[in-house]
Order: sequence, then C-alpha cells, then structure tokens
Amino acid sequence: MKKLVFILLFIISCTSVFSQSIDKDSIGQISSSSKINYRKYKWDIGTDLVGILNSKNNSEGRNAYSFFVRKNVNHAIRNTFQTRKVGYRLRIGISTSIDNQNSSYQSTSSGSNTSKRIDSYMYIRPGYEWQKQWERIQFIYGVDIHVGYSLTRYFYADVQKEKNQKLDMGLFGFVGIKYFISPRAAISTESAWYTYYSYSTKQFEAHTSYDVIVRKESRQTIGSYFIGFYTLNFSF
Repeated sequence: MKKLVFILLFIISCTSVFSQSIDKDSIGQISSSSKINYRKYKWDIGTDLVGILNSKNNSEGRNAYSFFVRKNVNHAIRNTFQTRKVGYRLRIGISTSIDNQNSSYQSTSSGSNTSKRIDSYMYIRPGYEWQKQWERIQFIYGVDIHVGYSLTRYFYADVQKEKNQKLDMGLFGFVGIKYFISPRAAISTESAWYTYYSYSTKQFEAHTSYDVIVRKESRQTIGSYFIGFYTLNFSF
C-alpha cells in the first residue's frame, strides 16, 4: 500500500511539473497551434509498475523490475502523402531475491531442514509497435522479442544444494492503451499472447560420509498462453 501511495504521488508531482512547462516541440520551438500535440516527443523512457507493486512475485517473467525506452517515428506510406505512426521499443528487466525458508526436503540428519533460496532473473525484450492517436488516447499493438535467463539456487542445512537454470525465448503479441496525462507524461497498460520455447536444467548435489551424489536432469518446453495484464507503464 505504501508503494502504491508513493507511485501515485510521484505521478501527480510529475504531471504538475510538466503541465507548468512551456509547450515546446522536440527541437525546442514553441508551438504556434493552440491544439496540443500529445505525441510530439520522439523519445520516452519509463518503467513497469507491475514489478514494483508485485515485488513478492517478481523473481521471474513479466513482473521483474524493468526499464524501457521507446523511439516514436512517423513513417511515410509509399505512393501517398500520409504517414504511419510507429515506435521502436526496448525493455530490460532484472530481479533478485534471497529467502530463508523451511525446505520441503526432509533431512536425514538430526539438524534443521531450513534452506536458503536465491533467485536471479534477467531479460531483454526489443519490439516494434503501431500507434493510433486520438487526442490523449493512443491505441498500440505490436510484437516484442523476448530472451530471458533465470537461476535458482537452494542451499540446504545438511550440505545439500540444488541449482535450477532456465533459458526462455519467445514472442509477445500485444495490444494496449496509452493515456497522456500531459505531452511529457503518460500511463499505459497492455495485454499479450506469449509463444515461447524454454530449456531448463536441474542439478542436485548431496554430500555424504562416503561419497558425493550428483543428479542432473533437463527439460524442453514449447507453449503459449494469454497474459491479461502484461504491463502497467509510466513513461515521460
């Protein structure tokens, strides 16, 4: 709740600052038109608020803390005098967590079966989007290319440990709506259909009085699923 209040106050303060700024275009010239062009800036940066609000479940996937940058471009349509509004985007996400917990593994020793779990996840996601603008509202749709890597380690109290690794690659087909608070600040949300391939490995290692037991296994997965709440972005 405290994080949500902080984020709302931050957005309100940014909106106040931007609304008091002089109405200039991307090259610094004062606009001569009374009509506000909400899509006049070429570049915008932002973050996904889902990773901040849902920090307890962001060890992997779309909820990792992320930073993104977007370049807005007007492409000329061939053989016409019209232009198409598009955007090149790049998102980078990362998260780490350390958790001391009671493990599900039943220790054979007389000691405690508590363990430490360390999660690390990172991804890079370049993409391309088409934009339809109506005053403050912008409808967007496009594709993101996703490459991610996760590493989870368990350290058990009786000198046993486990390491899980996963490499996932795929495509996000997304649609979303962006609302401009001012020409320099906006909030947007997206839904997506994710099609992916993942390769995961698991290694379990146990030390006994006589030997070291190592067990390895791997798995490949192909699938797809719908994400109703893909991102909640604040950009400026």
